[in-house]
Amino acid sequence: MNDLMSLGIHRLWKDHFVRSLNPGSKPLPSSPSQPTRTEPWTMLDIAGGTGDIAFRLLSHAALLNNDHSSRVIVSDINPAMLSAGRSRSQQPQFAPYAPRLDWLEANAESLPRAIIKDNSIDLYTVAFGIRNFTHPQKALAEAYRVLRPGGVFACLEFSKVQNPVLEAVYKRWSFGAIPIIGQLVAGDRDSY
Repeated sequence: MNDLMSLGIHRLWKDHFVRSLNPGSKPLPSSPSQPTRTEPWTMLDIAGGTGDIAFRLLSHAALLNNDHSSRVIVSDINPAMLSAGRSRSQQPQFAPYAPRLDWLEANAESLPRAIIKDNSIDLYTVAFGIRNFTHPQKALAEAYRVLRPGGVFACLEFSKVQNPVLEAVYKRWSFGAIPIIGQLVAGDRDSY
């Protein structure tokens, strides 16, 4: 759906998103009151079932920062999306990262405390998913709970356009075409 909604440009946005976060860099982000940390990153990718962001995070960490230890928990409420991500993780280009991925079926609004503890996450990402949350404030409260002091919350999402001409085109596309595409492709007009 993201290919159709963004006309494929979402791939460039995701690449820029991950580059700007620079996963695997040392030292880890920390708050002024916390000592600098140098251990591997623990990242949580919410609504990340297919692994698009997780694979990019680990690839960037390994190739640009020589970090082969950081991990990503890929969380999604949809088991079919997680299954697709797990399958993709076995493809040759992603297989090296598979041992550093954990797959979690969970609702971002109430993450399982036994699995994702308070103050345990260095980087929390959500890309093109927050628009589907029933209660975004609950998900943001959970993000705050799981992030370590100095941890980073990063959200990539469609937004408003400032140029009036482009805004008219964007609104027509977003509220006219995208719901129809959602109905035709995903059988779900309301989520789009």
